[in-house]
Amino acid sequence: MSLYGSASAYFSNNLDGGSFIGNYFSTVLNNFVFALPLQLIIIGPLVRYVFQSFVKGKMADALS
Repeated sequence: MSLYGSASAYFSNNLDGGSFIGNYFSTVLNNFVFALPLQLIIIGPLVRYVFQSFVKGKMADALS
């Protein structure tokens, strides 16, 4: 996704005159800062809950 973010910034002329490599690493850092807490706090537990409820329902039906 960082490559996509850097490429979209490049094509929209939003690189602010910096190098592509510098902007790539800046985008990686921004993605890491925003995506990791989102994954750990919101998305991860939500997906685990939905998956567990789905699998438990299927396992209970299969065992009976």
